[in-house]
Amino acid sequence: MRRFRNFSRPFTRVLGLVLALACSFSFGAELNARGRKELQAIERMIQQNFEASNREDVRGVMATMTPVIPQQERFVEELQQFFKDVDCYTRLVSVEPVSAEMTEDGLRAVVRVVQETMVGGEENELPYSEFRERSTMLPPWPLCEYDMVLYKVRNKWLIYECDGQPREVTLEELAGRTGAAD
Repeated sequence: MRRFRNFSRPFTRVLGLVLALACSFSFGAELNARGRKELQAIERMIQQNFEASNREDVRGVMATMTPVIPQQERFVEELQQFFKDVDCYTRLVSVEPVSAEMTEDGLRAVVRVVQETMVGGEENELPYSEFRERSTMLPPWPLCEYDMVLYKVRNKWLIYECDGQPREVTLEELAGRTGAAD
């Protein structure tokens, strides 16, 4: 019985977290304190990713990603080339919860990210490459949104992938969602 009790505490905590996040994320309910704490941790990780990207730090970007991102080697090569070719700056505008669930790979969360992207230098009209088409690094609009999938790995949220292509969003749309202008 003692072994089960030691096992059940972490399991109960994880189950409680999953239920709190899943209920809040799925049904648009107000996040409880634990859900807000987890969302803040997710937002900090995304912010770290953006900061590393703005510094053109491939290792820093990869440190914010899960160890098993899809096509990791190809992604690193394309990221290195992108940083050589393009001077851009991304700013995190907002992160909204979409869903959370326990999977066989661990606790998984999906959030909706809104980002502002600015291009530096004289490359104001950059060609829309295949990498850009499936990446959020440099969308064709200054303001966009997309869903991001994260996993909790060793008690730390890490980015797995951006789920789907970025979509244009306007300040008016964002103000309508929150009821207040940015």
